Amino acid sequence: MLNLFVFFLGLCVGSFINVIVDRFDPEEDKGFKKLTSGRSHCDHCKRTLEVGELVPILSFLIQKGRSRCCSTKLGFHYPLVELMMGGLFLLVWYRAMVLYTFLSTPFLIVVCFWSLFVALLVALALIDLRTYLLPDKLMMPGIILAFVYVFSRQAMANSFFGITLFGGLLYLIYLISRGRVMGFGDVKLGVFGGLILGFPLSGLAFFLSFIFGAIVGIVLLLMGKRGIKDMIPFGPFLVLGILVSFFYGEWILNWYFGLIRV
Repeated sequence: MLNLFVFFLGLCVGSFINVIVDRFDPEEDKGFKKLTSGRSHCDHCKRTLEVGELVPILSFLIQKGRSRCCSTKLGFHYPLVELMMGGLFLLVWYRAMVLYTFLSTPFLIVVCFWSLFVALLVALALIDLRTYLLPDKLMMPGIILAFVYVFSRQAMANSFFGITLFGGLLYLIYLISRGRVMGFGDVKLGVFGGLILGFPLSGLAFFLSFIFGAIVGIVLLLMGKRGIKDMIPFGPFLVLGILVSFFYGEWILNWYFGLIRV
């Protein structure tokens, strides 16, 4: 029963992330237009949505992927983000169950921190995918929150190495390319990831990010969707590398070093 609650909570957070992404406006000074004011509304006809139209996944299915008021077709990314967040919240829950006594104070604390980290990372990835920007209004609270988490666990030394490795390598690429290959937002995302992961997982995240980016870039080139000189936002690949390393990093490293020993 608790698993269902955690999954549903993830769906709701995914729905809120969709709102954040939709309301982010890079042209505005504040970045997020009316994020905390005003109810959700139809993007096409601007009608205020009723409570029954805001239920994650279910509303999309009942309305057959269309707006109830004007029958405008809704994007499939809305339920996909909600399902993804439901799955990620379950992964956070199961990881905490492995490492901590179930429902103990440390268990609940890390679940809250990890869930916030995951939500912020996904929101940053989606905004970057849409606008090629990683807004400080999400990034800086995430970095501060990560500092608080790391300090509370007395793991500053390990996280310092993580920042130096992940953020440092990205900053080096940023300097060498003069910002053409890597934006400074990517560097700050590396600092965020380095804080959360520490060493050596931050190194794995750096490596995986470039592997994922290279695979997607080659596929897009072969499909004719992108040219060699076209820009591709790198934030989503950094986030993917961070998340994979966070949930499966120990297993990947053990598997890799096991192969070397053989």
